[in-house]
Amino acid sequence: MTDLKLNNRVGIPLHLLNRHALILGETGTGKSSTILTMTERLADAGVPVFLVDAKGDMGIIRRTAIDVSLLDPYRNLGANVGAMGASLISRALGLSPAQSGAVELAFSFDRFSGPVPLATLDDLHKLIHKVRLDESAGGFITAATHGVIMRQSLQLRDSFVGKATFDVAELLEPSRVSILKGDRIMMQPCAYSALILFLLEQLYSRLPEVGDQPKPRLVFIIDEAHLVFRDLAPAMLQRLEQIVRLIRSKGVALVFASQAATDIPGTIRDQCAHKLAHANRYGVGRPLVETLAPDGRWRSPGIIRVDRPRCQTEPHSEPVDIALRALDGVSEPGALLVPPIRERPSCANVAASGGTIENVLSVAMAILTLWGINTLTIDVSFPTFALAIFGIAMLFLRSLRK
Repeated sequence: MTDLKLNNRVGIPLHLLNRHALILGETGTGKSSTILTMTERLADAGVPVFLVDAKGDMGIIRRTAIDVSLLDPYRNLGANVGAMGASLISRALGLSPAQSGAVELAFSFDRFSGPVPLATLDDLHKLIHKVRLDESAGGFITAATHGVIMRQSLQLRDSFVGKATFDVAELLEPSRVSILKGDRIMMQPCAYSALILFLLEQLYSRLPEVGDQPKPRLVFIIDEAHLVFRDLAPAMLQRLEQIVRLIRSKGVALVFASQAATDIPGTIRDQCAHKLAHANRYGVGRPLVETLAPDGRWRSPGIIRVDRPRCQTEPHSEPVDIALRALDGVSEPGALLVPPIRERPSCANVAASGGTIENVLSVAMAILTLWGINTLTIDVSFPTFALAIFGIAMLFLRSLRK
């Protein structure tokens, strides 16, 4: 395979995919389907893919991809404090410039005063406390600043920060689809941004130069990319721009997915040679494509219909929730991620049935439903409520007999 096929007519040359790509479009225009189609075809070509699952719906890829790995920032994906460094720790904690300066001072103090174990958030707090008490620090770190850092750390206590550092080499297995479970960490945008920046930094610093290759060594798809850049410090943005420019020589292709082009800084956007712009006016799953020809010249095939991913169209033997549960390490065959919906009882059905306790309770629930009371939120095991609805039901059944 020489092209990443979007349909039977249009594709992106695989050897030019490391010129990076943009996938744009409002909610509901087909971005997720486009990402899944690209992921399937990259895996078919033997290219490993790292994919951020922002909404929890990318696990469906397991139906068609053989090697799928789920990475959870609260379970099996970590980064110790020393490996992240002061800038990324400050970013993850959402600190102000002054508070970030305190963290920078603590890291500098650690380097010049002798190595101190710096792996967990507790280690960081011990180091900051030590700097506070050291006269040579000149009282730069105040008790208030330390308190803010501690409070912010509590929000990330169970997250990836301060855990054993994830080995990015695991992302490079041929045809492997690594899915970052991002729905929870995205509730803390600064932490999500720091995690993505850390993974990119690790890839950039550890991978050797390979130059242009027939296909990428890794395709790194960043959904909700605007969160990565939001309120990013100028120095950190400059570092990210450098990584985006140079990481293609390491064989890594970056794909930024967001709602609008303006979500991506211009200096990053200019590095993306491929663009798939969805819009409601084009129709669902019909992006305007701009890409490169095999000889490197710019071309625009126009508005095309991207093939739907096989995982959404092919027959399958297991529902999506089972596929997601299997990825998440839950193996009980009967357990569902979403509890079953309790049906609202029907008065007509109950009237035709016998007078068991279950039927009586069903009648009462039906009456309350007709009165506009949401019975799905009521605990029917509560004794007082059970007696009350039992009385209502008996009156109703007596009126039916008359």
